[in-house]
Amino acid sequence: TEDIEADLERIAKVVPDAFGLREAFQMTVAAQIAAVPLIAFLFSEFSLVAPLANVLTALLIPIAMLFCFIGVLFSFFSFHLGLLLSYIGWGALELMIRIAHRLADLPYALLATSPVSPWWVWGYYAVLIASLLSYRLLSREKQLSCHHSYT
Repeated sequence: TEDIEADLERIAKVVPDAFGLREAFQMTVAAQIAAVPLIAFLFSEFSLVAPLANVLTALLIPIAMLFCFIGVLFSFFSFHLGLLLSYIGWGALELMIRIAHRLADLPYALLATSPVSPWWVWGYYAVLIASLLSYRLLSREKQLSCHHSYT
């Protein structure tokens, strides 16, 4: 498991840490690992560009939410100022949609899969959960052994 952790850390270091991009990338990869079998089972397709689209649009979500919320608040006092602020939020949402459309238009962005058996999905999640539990147990044992060596 240490090799896997080191490999994932090396991959994550390729992504800049500015503006929380690395954390967004790590969360996206974790979500993809957890959701891919279910997506393949339910929709019989898999997106190769979804992780990139998620990372590229993650920073725009709080901007859109903030300016739309502030726009609504300001609209109670000044409709035109509220509308102006809301347009900034709308611009962030529009940019997210355009990014998603551009990436979806790339060749091989979406791969069709053959129907996936529910047994494969259950098996995948059983292996994933067992891997996570064993990783946590090994990490805890490693921490305890380090702690005992200092005392």
